[in-house]
Amino acid sequence: MLYILNYSPYLCDFAAILRTTSINDTLLLISDGVIAGLNNSLALNAINAYSLKIYALKNDIEARGIFPFYFPKIKIISYIEFVKLTENNFQQITW
Repeated sequence: MLYILNYSPYLCDFAAILRTTSINDTLLLISDGVIAGLNNSLALNAINAYSLKIYALKNDIEARGIFPFYFPKIKIISYIEFVKLTENNFQQITW
């Protein structure tokens, strides 16, 4: 299942979102959701407690000027890769 987070993890019930995930689900961070990928953040610590494949949209990271502070193990993707990710995941939930 693909979970797409487009809100800041600090302005939604991020813990509840993570609890709905299963092992090997995919989490895509877009819009303000990319804030969750900041290195050493509380949100990133919460994500790392789960076995998720994590992606983030490059344009949204760059638009917020946080690229130098981003966790290096999160795969940064383009819009084209975003579309492919949605094509490969029949089930999707956007938060």
